[in-house]
Amino acid sequence: MTLLARAWEMKMTDSIIHEVRAIREQHAASFGFDLDRILADLQARQNKHAAEGRTFLLLPVHHRSLTWHCSGLASLTAEFQR
Repeated sequence: MTLLARAWEMKMTDSIIHEVRAIREQHAASFGFDLDRILADLQARQNKHAAEGRTFLLLPVHHRSLTWHCSGLASLTAEFQR
């Protein structure tokens, strides 16, 4: 890939990331940044789409992050048991 192609690809990726973050920010703001309300809305949307016959893609968990999470959880659990 040429340098110009990579620069364009990075710019497009950055603009997509910024757009997604802006949409998430607007969505969160519409619920006063209340996580319970945000989650309830997302679950209602998911249920609505599922009722319409849409399917959802469940991505596998990255092994390294799962290992880190589990080991982090184990160390926190051990710390609380002291």
